[in-house]
Amino acid sequence: MIRRLRNAVVTLIGLVILLALAGATYQAIETRPETHRSPDAGHLVDRGGYRLKIKCTGKGTPTVSFRNQIGQRDQSGDYIKTKAKNGTARS
Repeated sequence: MIRRLRNAVVTLIGLVILLALAGATYQAIETRPETHRSPDAGHLVDRGGYRLKIKCTGKGTPTVSFRNQIGQRDQSGDYIKTKAKNGTARS
């Protein structure tokens, strides 16, 4: 009885690990072509030992800064960025 339960638990843990590996592999395979098709615009700058990718657009004050979360592409929020770029220039 205990041996069956132990085998069932080990099998279940193995399946969970296998599914996690399969999901990670699928994600890596599917996102690789997208990264090569549309690389993020901008350039890298060193700030305190951290490499940050910045893309400067527009002119005027105040300076508006947007930060993408992990996994977000540069194009996310383009509508808001365009509105902010067009609305911050002072005459």
